[in-house]
Amino acid sequence: MIDIQQNLLRIGNEITQISKELNTSPEAVTLVAVSKTQPLDLIAEAYQHGQRDFAENYVQEAVEKIHNWTDSLECELDPIVWHYIGKIQSNKCLTISQNFDWVHSLASIKHAKRLNEFRQADRAPLNICVQVQIEKEPHRNGIGLEELNDFLHSVSEFPRLKVRGIMSVLPKNWRDEKANFGFNLIRNKYRELKNEHTELDTLSIGMSSDYKNALYCGSTMLRLGSSIFGPRNYNPV
Repeated sequence: MIDIQQNLLRIGNEITQISKELNTSPEAVTLVAVSKTQPLDLIAEAYQHGQRDFAENYVQEAVEKIHNWTDSLECELDPIVWHYIGKIQSNKCLTISQNFDWVHSLASIKHAKRLNEFRQADRAPLNICVQVQIEKEPHRNGIGLEELNDFLHSVSEFPRLKVRGIMSVLPKNWRDEKANFGFNLIRNKYRELKNEHTELDTLSIGMSSDYKNALYCGSTMLRLGSSIFGPRNYNPV
């Protein structure tokens, strides 16, 4: 049986220990619980144990959860922060823009324009991480490292979007030393960009299979699913 409380405690202790080794603050790292395909009761259990940031990949499933959570639980004073980490489709931009607090997977100016257009004027700007691809993979979107600077300048022109940083998923089978190489490549580019784009404060790298490597390479936002919830249920509620 999965013990969500113990998993959160273990991950929190690992973040603290690695931060201590690096002489950085553990509070600088945000843990995002990837709750795609997980039922609402497990989200509620993680929430009860202090988790506040949750990420979803599938728009329809996510919106149902978001609305059910808002309707059924008294969380107005300490709300969930909802992150969208799935592939963006043009016909989903309105729904994404109006239901999420963060988008981690922006890789198109067309989508940036639509997200900006649909973001409600009375809400805070939508937090954006640009998805970066260090090796082209046909099933994944992403901006190449050499294109990032110009892309960030373009996205920064949209007033209802707030560019916070960059996100990346390493190519499959990049583990251990190769994972460190990839994360360091992204980190170095992020540091370079911060010299010109001083508003950047988020390096969203690290998943359940490689989050310790990502922490050692400077991640400020981890996206963990199975490490918290256990194996995914592919019959989402």
